[in-house]
Amino acid sequence: MRDRPAERSGAGERTARRAIGALGVLILAVGVVILLPDIPAQSRWPVLRWLVGGLIVHDAVLAPAAVLLGVLVLRRVSDRLGGVLRAGLLAAAALGFLLLMVVMGSLLRRNPTVLPVDPTVSFFGAVVLLGLVCAGVGALGRAGRARRRTRSGRGAQGSAGGQ
Repeated sequence: MRDRPAERSGAGERTARRAIGALGVLILAVGVVILLPDIPAQSRWPVLRWLVGGLIVHDAVLAPAAVLLGVLVLRRVSDRLGGVLRAGLLAAAALGFLLLMVVMGSLLRRNPTVLPVDPTVSFFGAVVLLGLVCAGVGALGRAGRARRRTRSGRGAQGSAGGQ
């Protein structure tokens, strides 16, 4: 396990986080204004329950899972791979929740053949595709670092300080 220095967010990072949060609230408001009139009155409560359920799953499951992922797994991998691994694992978890919703929803339908394909096949296909994308991003990152190292004259020796 590596020791990491305490990271403090700078003013630029705080500003970016606030801007992204404000953009999210704006997109949510636009979605409510655009979609609310299209939802029949009798369907508004189920839609509201679904949206609140999404918030609960995010705050009670996904956010703690992200923290545990950072504490248990990402400390053991290099900083270079940590971002790609974090994004891939969290996206796979989100896909798993989508699969769970589709499967649970199909149990409640009168006609179980409504789904055109088996959801588990779609899920595993999406996870394989996600893994390939993450591997590609990791390979592009390594190639870019190697190219920068070659241009800076270090060649294959790498940095003397090494992390």
